[in-house]
Amino acid sequence: MAAAGQKTGKSKANKEGEKKPLSGYMMFGKDFREKLTKSGKETNAKDIMKMIGEAWGKLNESGKEKWNKIASNDKNKVVAKPAPTKAAPAPAVKGKAAAKKQESEPEEEGDEEAE
Repeated sequence: MAAAGQKTGKSKANKEGEKKPLSGYMMFGKDFREKLTKSGKETNAKDIMKMIGEAWGKLNESGKEKWNKIASNDKNKVVAKPAPTKAAPAPAVKGKAAAKKQESEPEEEGDEEAE
């Protein structure tokens, strides 16, 4: 966990729970990974990523365009959430002693004596 005042590296959108739409490459990789795991072939994550990259590189422009169209349709579906409303800030508390003093002192409304 990051200390107070330090950035965590997460984008503002991620902090608010929104997700960015996937690119064509990422959608292709997701589909490729699903097909690979359904086949029952045992591979580690590094090998899967290599296979995805090689398969994407071998795709012709029309194959890549198919995935990019799917991604652009997905981007159009993403609707931005409205910004969260901020509650009014709580009144500042100076401390227990100041709060007790304020409670015990009567309010003065111009009862001062003139000299």
